[in-house]
Amino acid sequence: MIKNEKGFTLIELLVVIAIIGILAGVVLTNVRSANDGALDKSILANMKSIQSNALLLYSSDTYNNKYNTTAAFTTVVAASNCATAPVPNTIFADPGVALALNKIVKANGGQALNCTINSTGYAIVSPLKVLGPANAIQYACIDSRGVLKTGSGSTSIPYTGVTGSTETALTTTTSLECN
Repeated sequence: MIKNEKGFTLIELLVVIAIIGILAGVVLTNVRSANDGALDKSILANMKSIQSNALLLYSSDTYNNKYNTTAAFTTVVAASNCATAPVPNTIFADPGVALALNKIVKANGGQALNCTINSTGYAIVSPLKVLGPANAIQYACIDSRGVLKTGSGSTSIPYTGVTGSTETALTTTTSLECN
């Protein structure tokens, strides 16, 4: 007597579940990578916005062809200084620039920016989300010359350009030009 049973065996069900698990892992990895790429594009767009605003502010009556209306050279290293507590009498204090700086910090996961400014120039460096070769930290740098560059630092000193990087965004913490 032959039994005519309908349904799947336990082995068949386990194989299907394993295949679905593998496919889900591949899809989630690709979605995360695409999300990080979108955040990097947001960082670059906000940096371009800062460059446009800075140029308008530089030529305005308020700033009178300066980026910093105080006499002293100002170096701002931490994100909390140039993004959330901007230096008075600089372009970083402008509401449009401050908003773009805060959006950059949000998009890069809350990591610190390196911001330098004096009356004749400025430079801003931000880490990016997508890692480079050998997990090197990628960065974006803008300056008052209109330069927008991206590059890779080391895994330990990401973008400040002070020590340890194979390629630095800024030569020193007071540099006003992207490398």
